[in-house]
Amino acid sequence: MPTPPHPAHDDARRSSSAGSPHLLRTAARTLSGLVVSTLVAAPATAQDDGVPPGPGWNAETVVELVSRARSVRLEQQVDTALQSYQSRANAWVYFYIDRPDEDERTLVKADQIALDVFWGTPDRTRQRIVGRRDQTALPTNVKYHLDHLTVVQDEFGDVIRLGDGDEVAAVPHPVGSSGPFVYDYRMADSLTISFGGVREPVRVYEVLVRPKDADRPGYVGSVFIDRDSAAIVRMSFTFTSSSYVDPYLDYIRISLDNAMWENRWWLPWRQELEVRREMPVIDFLAGSVIRGRFEVGDYQFNAGFGEEFFRGPSVTQVSADRLASFEFEDGLFDDIERRGLAPSETLAGIEEKVKQMAVRSALDGLAPLRLYWGSFSEGLRYDRSEGWVVGVGASFDPGDSRLRVLGARAFGAEEFQGFASLRRPLGEGSLRVIGRANRSRDLGPVTALPGAFNTISSLAGRDYTDLFRVSGGEVGWTGPISDVTLDVGLRAEDERPRTIVVDDPGSWRPLVDALPLRRVSFRASATRPFGAGGALRLSADVGAARPVDDAIEDFAVGGAEVRVDWETPNYETGLYVRSGVWAGARFGTVPVQDLAWMGGPGTVPGFDFRRDVGDRFVLARGLVGTTVSDPWLNVHAVGVLGWTGAPDPEGVPGAPHWPDLAIASGGFRAAVGAGAELFWRVLRLDVLRGLDGGDWELVITVRPDLADWM
Repeated sequence: MPTPPHPAHDDARRSSSAGSPHLLRTAARTLSGLVVSTLVAAPATAQDDGVPPGPGWNAETVVELVSRARSVRLEQQVDTALQSYQSRANAWVYFYIDRPDEDERTLVKADQIALDVFWGTPDRTRQRIVGRRDQTALPTNVKYHLDHLTVVQDEFGDVIRLGDGDEVAAVPHPVGSSGPFVYDYRMADSLTISFGGVREPVRVYEVLVRPKDADRPGYVGSVFIDRDSAAIVRMSFTFTSSSYVDPYLDYIRISLDNAMWENRWWLPWRQELEVRREMPVIDFLAGSVIRGRFEVGDYQFNAGFGEEFFRGPSVTQVSADRLASFEFEDGLFDDIERRGLAPSETLAGIEEKVKQMAVRSALDGLAPLRLYWGSFSEGLRYDRSEGWVVGVGASFDPGDSRLRVLGARAFGAEEFQGFASLRRPLGEGSLRVIGRANRSRDLGPVTALPGAFNTISSLAGRDYTDLFRVSGGEVGWTGPISDVTLDVGLRAEDERPRTIVVDDPGSWRPLVDALPLRRVSFRASATRPFGAGGALRLSADVGAARPVDDAIEDFAVGGAEVRVDWETPNYETGLYVRSGVWAGARFGTVPVQDLAWMGGPGTVPGFDFRRDVGDRFVLARGLVGTTVSDPWLNVHAVGVLGWTGAPDPEGVPGAPHWPDLAIASGGFRAAVGAGAELFWRVLRLDVLRGLDGGDWELVITVRPDLADWM
C-alpha cells in the first residue's frame, strides 16, 4: 500500500505545486499570455536567524554551497528509496488586464484546474487533468494547451524552458551543470522558514544569483538552500530581457517552493508564476497578465507504477464530461475573493532583489522605445472648445525609469498641446515629474462621459464638457504604506478659459468660463482596497491662487473628498450589486473650475446638464443586476442620488460668467431606472427618470473600469 505523507505535513499536503509554465499563443497577441501551472497554498513565514550575510560575489563558501546543492540534485534522481509518487494538484489561473500606473486590475478570464501528478524513477513523469472549469469576464480568445497546465516536478531540470520555447527557450539552471560558468553567486541571508504543518522550522541560506553577462539569457533572483541537506527549498526569480523569445513579453516572475515529505524527500509544495505582456510597438495604458497558483498535496509514495504507465503523452486529460463533472472543494472565484489579483509578497519581492543586484536588463523585456497614447481620445477627439485634436506620443524605458511624451494639434483652437512625464523607482514606490502645455481639463471632480463617447456626442451636437486650458508642472510620489496606496504631489499651474471654436457657436450649450489664474497646490490621497472589488479613497488638497485679473485679490483654496466603491458579485448565481458614495467639499475662496456640478450624465441623469452647482456635494449610486445570457446580456435596476450645497455667487470669483442654466438652488436630485450591460458588461445602456420634476434620459457609456481607456 502507498505510504501516506507524514502526519506533520497535514497542512503542507494541501500546499501548492506549480506548473511548468508553458505560454500559449493567442490570435490576438496584444492580449495573449502564458499560462502557468503555478501556485500558492499554506503560507510559509521566514525570519532572520541572526547569521550575517556572507562575503561578496563568488566567495568560496557560497560556491561550495551551490556545488553541494548541485550534487544533491543528482543524488535525488537515483534515490533508491523513492521509486514513485502520486499527488493531487489544484490550480487557479487568472488572465487579467493591469494598469500599473493606477494600480488597477480588470479580470478577463478565470480557470480552475485539478490534476493528478505522477513520477517514477529514474525521471519519468506523467500528469492527468481530471477537472477543469472557467468563466470569462471580458471577451478573449486565450486558450491554454494541455502541457501549459502542468506541475514543475524537477525544478525545471538543467535548462529552463517556457511555452514550448516560444517564451523562454534555453536558460541554464543556476544549480545546473553549467551554472558556475554562467552565473555569479552571493550569500544574502541565513533564514529560518516555517512551513504550514511542519513541526520543525527549516534553516536555509538565501543565495543571490545573477548572470556573468547580463546581455545573455539568464536567471536573476534567489535560490534558498537547506543548510543541513543542501536541498533546494525555494527558487524565486525572473529572467534577463534577452531570455524572452516573444517580443510581447514584459516580464516573467516565478516562485517554486518545495517541502520535505516523510521527513526525507523535498518535493513540490507551492509555486507561483506571473507573466506580463504589452504590445511591443505601442505603450497604451495597460498590459495583460496571466497569473497561476497551484496547490499540491495528498502524496502517496512508492505506488509501483508499471513501465507501460509512463508511455505516451506526458500530459493528458479525461473526457470533457468528466472534466465538467469534477467536484471542486472551492468555488471558481473563492480564491480571487480571498486574495484578490494583487501579486503575492513573494512575487512582488523578486523585483526588489533584481534592483539590489543591479541587473537592469531583468526589469523589462519590452523594446525601450515605443509609440505612446494614454487613451483613445488622446489620439483623436472632437469637442466644441478644441475642434478636432490629433495626437501622437512616444515612450522610452531604459530599464529603471519611463519617459513618456505626447504632442497634439487642436485644429479648432489652432494650438499645440504637449505632455511629458518621467517616472522612476523611489523607495517602495515611484517618483513622477510631469509637464503640461495647453492640456485640457474639465470642470469639477466628475466626468460626464468617457472621452471617445463625448466625441461621438459632440459630433451629434451635444458636448458634455466645459474644458479649460492648463499649463504647468507637477512633482509627486506614489507607493504603498502597509495595505494603503499613498499618492502625494505638488503642482504649479496656469489655468485659462477656453472658448467655443467650432462653427455656429450659438447652436451649442454655453461654455462655462473658468477663472484665469495661477495656482500652486499640494495634493495627497490614500487608497485602501477591500473585499473582491471595493476601495476606499481619501484625498485632500490645499493651495494658493493668484487671479490674472488684478481686480480679484489672491486667495487660498483647498478641499477634501472621500469615495467608497464596492461590488458584491455572486458568480455562481449571476447576481451582482455595484454601489458607491462620493462626497467632497471645497474651502476658502473657490474658483469656478473647482466647484461640483450636478445634473445629467455622470451625475444625476434626467435633469439639465450641470443644472446645479455647489462647493459641497454628495453623489451616491446603486445597481443590482443579473445575468440573462452570459456573456451577451446582463440587466439591472439603477438608482442615483445627488446633493449640492450651493455657494453664494457673490463669493465665487468668476461667477458673473456662469451661464443662466447653472446656479439653481442646489439641494437633492434623484433618478431611478433600468439598464443593460452588453458583451461581457463592456457596453452599458441606462434609461433613467429624474424624480420630482425630472425627465427621461438615455445614457450610453462603458463599464467604469474601462472609462479611462476612452
